[in-house]
Amino acid sequence: MTNRQGTIPLSRAVQVICFVDFLHDAGVPVERTLTQARVPISALEDPNSWVSTLSQWSFVDRIAHSEGIPDLPFRFIQYAGLENFTPGLMSQLQNAPTLFMALKRFGQLAKLESTNIWFWLSIKGDQAYFCHRGSFDGRSWVGVRGFDHMAWFR
Repeated sequence: MTNRQGTIPLSRAVQVICFVDFLHDAGVPVERTLTQARVPISALEDPNSWVSTLSQWSFVDRIAHSEGIPDLPFRFIQYAGLENFTPGLMSQLQNAPTLFMALKRFGQLAKLESTNIWFWLSIKGDQAYFCHRGSFDGRSWVGVRGFDHMAWFR
């Protein structure tokens, strides 16, 4: 499935690897579900390889349902923290001189983790809005397995 731009959204394999590590530590078997979700097992060997975002989301959704873990993204982030998920992210954000600069930097770094994802600040008068547009926003996400789980994670 492509998004509105006609491209196939991709995410760095480190994202699915972190979920797999978390699930292995919890004693959850994942190999069959990875195959069902069409996540190549070989991607688990290289955190910098790219995986279909749809496959990644499908994997998380399938595991959450089969294992009865509806809050899987919340449990995962408590386990992994952003430091492990995106190495160096927290240090780059903590070193920003202002919150404004940290949020701008986050938007730039997010592009290195997933294609077709945007975070930006919108300033209107004295109000600032931290905005997001993902790979499958709007109508294009209807029926996309795992969209809700990954929206929580985002």
